[in-house]
Amino acid sequence: MIRYICKRFILLIPVIVGISFIIFAAMNLAQGDYVDSLDQDEMTAEQIAALRAEYGLDQPLLVRYVNYMWNMIRGDLGTSWATGQDIMDTFMQRLPNTIYLGIVASLIGTIVSIPLGIFAAQHRGGIMDNIANVVAVFGISVPNFWFGLMLMLLFSLKLGWLPSSGNATWLCVLMPAITIGTDKMADLTRTTRSTMLDTLTQDYLRTARAKGMPEKLVVNKHALKPAMIPILTVTMGQLSGAIAGAALTESVFSWPGVGILVVDAVKNRDVPMACGVLIIKCVLIGVIEMVTDLLYVAVDPRLRTHFAAEAGKRQPLWKEIVGDIRQAVRSVVTIPQRVRRALDENKANRALALREKEERKARAEAAKAARAARGKEKRVLVSKQYSKRSQLGEFWYRYRQNKGAVVALVILLLLALNCIFADVIFDYETQVTGYNLFEIYQKPNAKHWFGTDELGRDLFARVMYGARYSLSIGLATVALAMVVGLPVGAMCGYFGGKIDLYVSRILDIIGSIPGLLMGILVVSALGQSTSSLIIAMAVSRVVGVSRGARAAVLTAKNNEYVEAAKAIGMPTASIIARHVVPNCLSPIIVRTTLQVAGAIVSASSLSYLGLGVPIPSPEWGALLAAGRSVIREYPHLTTFPGLAIMITVLAFNMMGDGLRDALDPKLKK
Repeated sequence: MIRYICKRFILLIPVIVGISFIIFAAMNLAQGDYVDSLDQDEMTAEQIAALRAEYGLDQPLLVRYVNYMWNMIRGDLGTSWATGQDIMDTFMQRLPNTIYLGIVASLIGTIVSIPLGIFAAQHRGGIMDNIANVVAVFGISVPNFWFGLMLMLLFSLKLGWLPSSGNATWLCVLMPAITIGTDKMADLTRTTRSTMLDTLTQDYLRTARAKGMPEKLVVNKHALKPAMIPILTVTMGQLSGAIAGAALTESVFSWPGVGILVVDAVKNRDVPMACGVLIIKCVLIGVIEMVTDLLYVAVDPRLRTHFAAEAGKRQPLWKEIVGDIRQAVRSVVTIPQRVRRALDENKANRALALREKEERKARAEAAKAARAARGKEKRVLVSKQYSKRSQLGEFWYRYRQNKGAVVALVILLLLALNCIFADVIFDYETQVTGYNLFEIYQKPNAKHWFGTDELGRDLFARVMYGARYSLSIGLATVALAMVVGLPVGAMCGYFGGKIDLYVSRILDIIGSIPGLLMGILVVSALGQSTSSLIIAMAVSRVVGVSRGARAAVLTAKNNEYVEAAKAIGMPTASIIARHVVPNCLSPIIVRTTLQVAGAIVSASSLSYLGLGVPIPSPEWGALLAAGRSVIREYPHLTTFPGLAIMITVLAFNMMGDGLRDALDPKLKK
């Protein structure tokens, strides 16, 4: 076990190097550095140059990066450019708050989700199952920052039961923890239900029931323990997410955690603070992952037996490390030979495929001539009563069995029509971006269904027009992620080996950076615009798309039709494009709908932080941010944009569930 822990720490080194370099590169590409963000009105050119020299900004990027990594190796993470405080001290002051919030949120989610998932699995199709589905769908559909605002409005501003911000008393943690716990509750409930459904049908549980064992004991003693590995994975992943920092929740409730610390550092171009905090987070998350693996061994006796059997077969740790280094060097040295061999094989395969194609064409022409000589075959008319539905008809038949999915499809069609004809329905210059100071801050009425904002603009028109931004951003983000991630994942899954290893490590490095922070980095580098927002969200989603495509291709590439295509000499690219990827589209399509929902929430999150669609465009997240300061007096300014996000995301999630049921071959009977 000590050997395993040492290897995991060694594998953290390239991740730390990759994350720190991405931060350095992104901030170097940003429009302006830390000195440019300062007020330079009363500074001379000599003073500005001295500041750049003091912070090392006059040196090349690689020189600064090497100097920073050398100081980090010596244990010096430096001081913050913005505050002048020691980075390690600042992080350690805020870390207890983040861990406290994460533990309370995980407890809230676990206490509710695990029993609910177990009951749902035991009573499949019953009331508890329906409640679990409602909880799961609600949890993944509601934007957590908007949900936090609604909790603050109800329990703090209206009822006065709980404090609205800070961490002065233990009551301050309840609303942030409920906000985060509700977001994580959906995933854990679904995971528990799915795992228990598979476990409850096992033969050993049937044997235990046959012996007269009470059902409660069967579930708690025999069913729950084998199902704990995926549950532990999700639970510890939530704790890792808490360590990474819930920046939006911390921003809503002014909670002094590490999440908002990183966001502020990136926005202020504070490179030492951003890199230092992210590196510490990376180490802590690596420790949590190792603890998770140790818990696997403690829960599952099969893993304990496996580790005990493998213990006597291993070489000393230093020999394994030297062997890995030698293998990596050998793989780099032999790249030209392997490329030449692959080109020769591809050339031979193409020649063989061309000959096979000509032979097939000749056989087809001969068969066609023979049929023409014999005459037309008689057609057998099949009664319409017994005819089967077409493939598309079968898909639609199974899709419409899910009534919620049909309702979701209708909602999305109405939103699409609203986006297409928004310019016809609403006057952009007067209702959306104009102003009328005689009608400011009006509450919902017959003339203005959703009320008006601080400039007298009709909120209903702005919310409806904002659907054009949110839907187009979500769809464009997922389309860009699919264009990049699908070929990468298919290549890794089909070829495997070194290609899979190296590309997976790069994806792991990108995936180690929180999605919100990656979005802030990209927007800071490219500038604030709609196209920058799309690219920013697509970068973080390429990892998920690639991993999903890789998993699907790994399953499909061993099928007989793929082996047959290889046998006739079909080129590898044609095999992947014509045979492997089309047979993997079902899970990819389902995942795409869920990715669109996540992209809409992410776009709203960045706009809420002031880094999304530029003002005065009525994007839903920007509308929420504009109404937060007057939420006590005019709650309609935050209620309706948040409901629009929730309904749209809920529709995409429900449509994804319907597509999953319609495309899953296991549910055809």
